[in-house]
Amino acid sequence: LNECKFPPLRLNFRRGTLLGSPFEGQNKLKLVTQCRRQSKYRDYLALEYTIYRIFNLISEKSLRVRWLDIVYRDSAKKNREASPPGFLIEDVGRAAQRLGLQELKTDSLKAQSLDSTHATQVALFNYFLGNTDFSPIAAAAGEDCCHNQALLAPADGLHYTIPYDFDRTGWVNAPYATPNPRFRIRSVRQRLYRGRCVNNKHLDASLQLFREHRDEIDALVKEQPGLTPATRRYLLKYSNAFFRIIDNPRKIDRAIVRNCI
Repeated sequence: LNECKFPPLRLNFRRGTLLGSPFEGQNKLKLVTQCRRQSKYRDYLALEYTIYRIFNLISEKSLRVRWLDIVYRDSAKKNREASPPGFLIEDVGRAAQRLGLQELKTDSLKAQSLDSTHATQVALFNYFLGNTDFSPIAAAAGEDCCHNQALLAPADGLHYTIPYDFDRTGWVNAPYATPNPRFRIRSVRQRLYRGRCVNNKHLDASLQLFREHRDEIDALVKEQPGLTPATRRYLLKYSNAFFRIIDNPRKIDRAIVRNCI
C-alpha cells in the first residue's frame, strides 16, 4: 500500500536451514508488518490479526496466523534497531496441503462451482467484518481469481474460497479505507451483505455457527495484545451490533436476506 512506510514482506527460507526451529517445513511466508510508526498502526495490525483468528473459529478452511515480536536491524545505519510487531500468514499452498485440497489459478469462475455451505459462511463473515472489498468469483484484470480470496478445490468437486487481506474493513476501520462507490454505503463501518440468494438455505446454520462462537470471538478481542482500551471498546460494540442483528429474525430478513445477490 502507498500508505505504508514499512511494506509487508515475503520471507523466503532455505529449507535445509530450519531444522529444529519453529519454521521447520516452511518455505515462503508473508509477513504482515506495522505499516507506520504511530501506535494506531499497531492497533490496525492487531485488528487484522484477530480477523484471521476469528475465521479460524468459523471454518477449518482458513489461513492460520502467528503473532511475532520482531527486532529489525538496519545494516545501512550501523545496525540501528527497531521492534514493531508483525504476524505471519500461512502460505496458501501449504494450507491446501493441510486441507487435502489443491490451489487453483484461474481468471474467474461460476458461482455454481463454489461449495454453497462454505460460500455462505464466507459471505456472512465478510458481513460481520464490514467488508465489501472481495469477490468469490472474479478478480481485477491481470490478477488470479478471486479478489482477496484464495481458491482451493479437491481433485474432483466443488471449490472453496479462503478470505484474506482485511485492512479495508469496518472491523479495522483504517483512515484510508473507503467503500466501493458502487455499493452506495457511507463508510466501511456500514455493513452490506453480499451473499448469494441461491445459498440462503444455508443461512440458518451459518448464523448459528457465529452465535456458538460469540464468547470465543469476544475473548479474542479482550485478550489480543497491542490493542488500546478504546479500540477494544470499539470492536466489542461493532461485534455486538452484528449479533443484535442475527439474534432478531426481522433484522435478519431486512439486513441479510433481502440484500442477497
